[in-house]
Amino acid sequence: MVTQPKTPALEDEEWNLVLCELAQILTPFGNDFVVVGGLVPWVLFADNAEKPDGTKDVDLVIRPSRAHSGQELKQILNDHGYKDDDPANPCRYFRTLQGGSGKIAVDFLTSIFEEERETVKEVMMSGIHSYASTFFELAFKDPVIRTIKTPGTIPVGVKFSNIAISIILKAVAMQTRSEDQNKPKDAQDLYYCIKHYPGGCDNLSRALGKYLPDQRVRTGLDIISAMFSSPDSAAVKDAVRRENPSDPETAQILRRTVFELIDDLLKRLKIRS
Repeated sequence: MVTQPKTPALEDEEWNLVLCELAQILTPFGNDFVVVGGLVPWVLFADNAEKPDGTKDVDLVIRPSRAHSGQELKQILNDHGYKDDDPANPCRYFRTLQGGSGKIAVDFLTSIFEEERETVKEVMMSGIHSYASTFFELAFKDPVIRTIKTPGTIPVGVKFSNIAISIILKAVAMQTRSEDQNKPKDAQDLYYCIKHYPGGCDNLSRALGKYLPDQRVRTGLDIISAMFSSPDSAAVKDAVRRENPSDPETAQILRRTVFELIDDLLKRLKIRS
C-alpha cells in the first residue's frame, strides 16, 4: 500500500502569522470569529503521531451581528494587504507574505439569522462577499481557544471550532459541493476526526449527543449517514484514497474499516438502527 503525498499546505508560520494579523484586524468587530475547515484538525490534533493533511487556505466564520461597526471590513482588509482579486471566488481574499510560498487564501463565512436555510449562498457582509448558511453559526458552540504567536507579534487567543462541530460542518461542505467541485480531502478530514477523537466513538457520541436537540446537527448527521451509506459509497472511497491501496482486497478492507467506524458512531447516536 502506497500512501499518497499530503496536500500541498500552508506552513505553520504562514497561517500563524495570518491568524495573528486577522485577530488584530477584526478587533473593531469584537474579534468574534471562529476558524473552521481543514486548519482545525491540523491544529487540534497537532500532537498526533499520524498527522492529517494540511490545508491550503484559512476559513473564518464571522457573526453578522458583530460585523457592522463603522469602517467596512472590506476597507480594513484592503488596508492590511488582503486583496479580493479572484473574480471566480469573490468570498476569497489573498494575503501575500514576504518570503512566503505565494498567496494565502482566506475564505469568509457567516451565518444567516433571518432565514432558516440549509443551503449555502453568497451574501454581502460589511462590504465583502461571504458564504452564508445557518449551519455556520454552529462554529460558535463551545469553540476551542488556542494561543497563536509568531516572532515580533503579541500572542493572541484564537477560537477554533471543536472537533464534534467540525465533523458536522465538514459534512455540510461535502453536500454543498457539486460533483465537479468534489474534494476527497473533505471525506478524509471527516474520517480522520472520527478515527482520532480522544476516547473513540464512545466519547465522540457523547460530544455530538449533547448537540442533538439542534436540528442542524441532526441534519448534518443525516448527511453523513447518506453519504457514507456503504463500503462502496463515493465518500468512503474518497476517505481511503490517500492510502492508495495497491490491490482490491486491501482496498475493500480499508473501505470496510471506514464504513464500520462511521456506522458505529451513527448507531450510538440513534441515527441508524
